[in-house]
Parts: sequence; structure tokens; C-alpha cells
Amino acid sequence: MQTVAEARERVDSARSDSELQAALTDLASALYEADAEESVRVADQSIALAGRLGDSLAQAWARHNRGWALSALGRLEVALADQLAALGEFELPR
Repeated sequence: MQTVAEARERVDSARSDSELQAALTDLASALYEADAEESVRVADQSIALAGRLGDSLAQAWARHNRGWALSALGRLEVALADQLAALGEFELPR
């Protein structure tokens, strides 16, 4: 797992929207334990960017990260909704 500083550096050095989206997802993950409120804000950015890029897997990971951060804040109903949305994105059609 990356440190928050390493993850922020990746965000700052991203050269494309795809790199930025991946870096935002990693930053949200790194922040989740250190600062859950900021993790939610970063995950929101990552979700929006992944949506604009049409990257449903990246969007699912960002929702998953936001769900973890929300659960750390005690916002369990919203966290569960994010986790279920992410699960729907992760599952492959049968």
C-alpha cells in the first residue's frame, strides 16, 4: 500500500486523465485510514472522472474506496449502497 505522500505525488505527476483517475483511486485508498473525510472527497473526484472516461471498473473501485471511507465515518447506509454498486460493476455477465 502506498503512503499518502506517495499517492499525492502520483496525482500531481499524472500525465493523462486515465493516469489521474488511477492515482485518485489510490489516493482515496491511502487516505481512508488517515483522513476518511478527505478520502470521500477524493473518491468522489475519482468516480466522476472514471464516469467521464467510461471506465466502469475504475468507477467501481472508486465507489468501493468511498464505501470504506464512509463506513469509517459511520455513514453505513450510504457505504453499503456504494459497496453494492461497486459489486454490481465487478460482477461479469453470465
